[in-house]
Amino acid sequence: MSIFTAKREKEPVANNPLAELNEKLSDLQSRQQISQRLLTEATNELMPLLTMQRRVDQERPRLVQARQSAHYAAQEAEQALARAIGKPDESSCIEALEKAEQARSEATQALATCDTQFDRERTQARILALRETIQTQEQLHRELTRSFEKAREERKTSALVELYTAHARVFELLEYGGPAIAEMRNSEPEAYEQFFLDLSMDRWQMAELLVQQFNFDTPDYRPELRMRQLAVKERLASLASKK
Repeated sequence: MSIFTAKREKEPVANNPLAELNEKLSDLQSRQQISQRLLTEATNELMPLLTMQRRVDQERPRLVQARQSAHYAAQEAEQALARAIGKPDESSCIEALEKAEQARSEATQALATCDTQFDRERTQARILALRETIQTQEQLHRELTRSFEKAREERKTSALVELYTAHARVFELLEYGGPAIAEMRNSEPEAYEQFFLDLSMDRWQMAELLVQQFNFDTPDYRPELRMRQLAVKERLASLASKK
């Protein structure tokens, strides 16, 4: 298994001042995703309920009016039949009453079906709950976004401070240890050249260490950085063996 495909273990937070910020950003991003998912789910559930409620609010008054009209028509047909008993038009009045009662039954059934299919009380309660969820998640998402941006800015500043601090330490060490290293040019030419290979880099080389390269197998695939890290660790181990 190469240094590029091996699973990298996280360094302890105490040994890496940026690790805690990385974990904080990862946690905020995860919470953002959860909040967005809950917001999307609540919105997707709310929209059909609002549409259904609007449709019922428009349709039910018409059904109520239709039932009332059918009821009045049936009452009139009953009265007309009562007046026509024993008269020539009795048969036609009976037929008219049957049709009026059928129309009243159908109108009553249509209204009952509407009320059965749409539980207004439960729907209203669910709509209120979903609206509250949406409002809560929208506010939470805004807060998480602000926190994420703040933490990202803090990580950038911390990274710059740590890098500049490390370079300040490098220049301090060069001030005192530079002559000893310069002597290696004649006494240990190979080690002298290796020193520059390990620690020196131009702008483009450093930029290459900062960014991740696309790789399906390794989320954080930065081969140049891994090679530099490995080389420095090997050099430190070699120097430690000489003590």
